[in-house]
Amino acid sequence: MILGVGIDVTEIARIERASRRPQFLARCFTERERTYAGAGHQAASRLAARFAAKEATFKALGVGAARARWQEAEVVRHAGGVTVTLSGSLQKRLQALGGSRLHLSFSHGQEVAVAVVVVEA
Repeated sequence: MILGVGIDVTEIARIERASRRPQFLARCFTERERTYAGAGHQAASRLAARFAAKEATFKALGVGAARARWQEAEVVRHAGGVTVTLSGSLQKRLQALGGSRLHLSFSHGQEVAVAVVVVEA
């Protein structure tokens, strides 16, 4: 059963500008996410996709982004694709909803990144 759905569209240029501030990167992305994004022209689109995934996760869980702890949602790449791993209060929120799994799909083009997250019971 589906318990929640979230979607987000993020402008890559906005994330590129914000990522010039180390405090933004440290607040919004885990060390592993920052390492994966790397540097160069792909970094901003990779970060924007992860930012959109986190925003979509917050929406799917019914948590406002202003109250969310960004470090508690981590986008992890593995052999089967990508997933969102939760910890802390976000993990507790998933449990309170009766959720067991999150499904993530994201993509990015030249200007925007988009992500959809589904919470499954």
